[in-house]
Amino acid sequence: MYLSYYHLKDKPFQISTDTRFLWLSENHKEALATLKYGLLQQNGFVVLTGAVGTGKTTLVNALLEMLDKSVQVATINHPTLDTLDFLRLIAKTYDPQVTADNKADILLFFKAFLQAAHARGQTVLLVVDEAHRLSTTLLEEIRLLSNMELNGQRLLNIFFVGQSELKTMLSSQNSAALRQRITLYYELNPFSEQQTAHYVRHRLKIAGTEQLLFTPRALRAIQRFSGGYPRAINILCDRALLTGYVKECDTLDDAIIAECMAEISINPKGIRRMSSAPTAASLTALAHKAAVSAAAWIPAGASLVLHMGRETLRTATRLAATVSRRKALPLVLASLPVIAAVILIVATRSGTSPQPIIVTEPKAAAEKKAVAAVVPADPQQAAPATSALDPTPPDGQRPSQESAPKIDNTVLAEKAISEKRFQAALDLLEGARQNNPATARTATLYSQALVGVAEQVMSKSPAKAQAMLDQAVAVDPANALAYFGLGKVYSHQKEYPQAIDAYRNVLRLDPSLPEAYFNLGFIYATTGKYASAEEMFTHVVQMKPDYLDKALFNLAVVQQKRGKNQQSVANLEHALAIRPDNPKVQAYLDQFRQAHNN
Repeated sequence: MYLSYYHLKDKPFQISTDTRFLWLSENHKEALATLKYGLLQQNGFVVLTGAVGTGKTTLVNALLEMLDKSVQVATINHPTLDTLDFLRLIAKTYDPQVTADNKADILLFFKAFLQAAHARGQTVLLVVDEAHRLSTTLLEEIRLLSNMELNGQRLLNIFFVGQSELKTMLSSQNSAALRQRITLYYELNPFSEQQTAHYVRHRLKIAGTEQLLFTPRALRAIQRFSGGYPRAINILCDRALLTGYVKECDTLDDAIIAECMAEISINPKGIRRMSSAPTAASLTALAHKAAVSAAAWIPAGASLVLHMGRETLRTATRLAATVSRRKALPLVLASLPVIAAVILIVATRSGTSPQPIIVTEPKAAAEKKAVAAVVPADPQQAAPATSALDPTPPDGQRPSQESAPKIDNTVLAEKAISEKRFQAALDLLEGARQNNPATARTATLYSQALVGVAEQVMSKSPAKAQAMLDQAVAVDPANALAYFGLGKVYSHQKEYPQAIDAYRNVLRLDPSLPEAYFNLGFIYATTGKYASAEEMFTHVVQMKPDYLDKALFNLAVVQQKRGKNQQSVANLEHALAIRPDNPKVQAYLDQFRQAHNN
């Protein structure tokens, strides 16, 4: 909502590991240099550690983007698999075509693969993210993989990336043999106050503005509240921009940061808890903004529906009406049907009927209650963040949990995705990702929603689709459809090497997708690589998709290009047997026969 208000092209403080926004402190520069040196010297094991939210994954992604094709990389971020599945995942990441049903086959594959890469002058890198979650058994298996050498030179470089407890794991007696192989360690630290200010301004500049939106006092407050951890800074600054937009503030001061901290709890090492609903004061401002600006009704209404149950919505509307009564009474009255409709939607979902809204509190009393809810009189008896939004009903009994259910944005988003309402799912998940610690489920759904929206805009705006697909990959690197969409974008732009890489990533993640083989075959045929094209189309034919006749036709064409006339004719006839009314196949077969009869 706040992008146009602050003249921003992108959201500057998203939690995703978008390397466009990477800002390197001296500590981060040294860490990046350490990783580069470890790879250049092929030192075997390099360990990068840091607390949650220090930017480890973003830093590694930045390094990987710098590498050329002389480095073959496998990034593994599922360290909780059992031994066989873990080794199989590594093998298939390097080569999607490998078939390895047992450990012996996998080890034989690695030996041949590493030796072949060495013969081609390539470096092989294995990056294990979330390495602090590895079991002792898997740590030992990885150490044994590193034993593969040729003429005294190690063939596999391994980066361990994990939280600070990884150092404790590696210092244990069980890891003594592995510890001896580790040549470089580096620990990422949080930002200093000056570095936090540079970081915030850098991200705003990349997002499209050089305006100093945060005052110096606000920046000091951000440092104090976040502890200098990038992820915590991002969450706090994003909420501050939203609050500033609601309040129509051109600059954000320390008071706004303090208000956001009433909604977000941050400990020195990152996010501990984020309130599921904004404070009463911010909801009042948001509802009033909706009343005086018709253009704001849709985003404001969506925010109210997403973040409040029936009782909280009634309270926020009552507060907004009280504040607005003297300022914009006609507009408030005209807006009541919309408010009532939103209440009805929420009440219907909760299975109860909405009660009439009675405005009886004067403005001063309402504001006093809102302030009291955020800043309790007794610091030892701090009220929950939602207390101002849950008033005691007229009969003196607090509503039961069933009467005011909490709306789960991820459930609504999953339903929206199933109904192909991808933009709605994206809006829902934006709130979920901001208001709660990231989970694998929200990341997966968010990535799926990005892919859905990208597909919808691809024909009109390929650049926008590509940006969304890149973000989908960053959020969930295991999303095969995100890579598939990138393959289509690159193919349309005739950037065939990038398209080939994208489709190979699809097959690495989902070898059962015939469309990826088909599109790869088409690219290889277009660029004159007929042997590779034949291999891809053969895969498609073996998988027998609905468009088998089309796959057979393309296979026949590339076989004819390779002089395999007999196979080509057989596949054309097979295609006609499947679909006799295919004029393209019939015409090609007639032309082929005529040419060879003459």
